[in-house]
Formats: sequence, structure tokens, C-alpha cells
Amino acid sequence: MSDAAPGAVPAGAAGGDGGAGAVAGGGGGADGGGTGRRRPAPARFRPRVRYEKDEVFEICSALALAEAALARLGRPVEASRMAAAFDLAEGRLAG
Repeated sequence: MSDAAPGAVPAGAAGGDGGAGAVAGGGGGADGGGTGRRRPAPARFRPRVRYEKDEVFEICSALALAEAALARLGRPVEASRMAAAFDLAEGRLAG
């Protein structure tokens, strides 16, 4: 089971300025563009997500099917991306 709740918003991605948006004092903005708006806070993600073994098998199966389908459709770039994602998921299973 995953540590993160499904559909969870990464910490800091929901705004963080309380909706104010404007910089006090009216001068140039914090982004240096003179817009008077603050830069959004950087997204912070949990360092690791855990999957059960059967979930990883399902992920690998779906990625392998997608790779084969894309290769049959003549989409080699997308197929290679699915293969890379498969290798990543398979590596997590072994590790």
C-alpha cells in the first residue's frame, strides 16, 4: 500500500501565500519581473513511495503491455519510454 493518499497534493503546491499574491510595498515583484506577484513555493515530495509486491507486478504488466502496443503502432519513442519505466519499476521490485 502507498504511504501517500490517492490524489494528495504535494506539500507547498497549494499556494502557500494565503491567496494574497501581492508583495507589500508595491515595488518590483519577488520574481524580479516587476509584476508584484510572488513566486509559487517549490513543490516538496515525500522521499519514497512504497508499493506492495503485487502492485509492482501489476504496474510491470501494464507497462509491458503498453510497450508492446506502442511498438506495434509504430511509436518507438513512446515504446522505449514504457520500457524505461518498466525497468525502473522492476528495479524497485528487486531492491
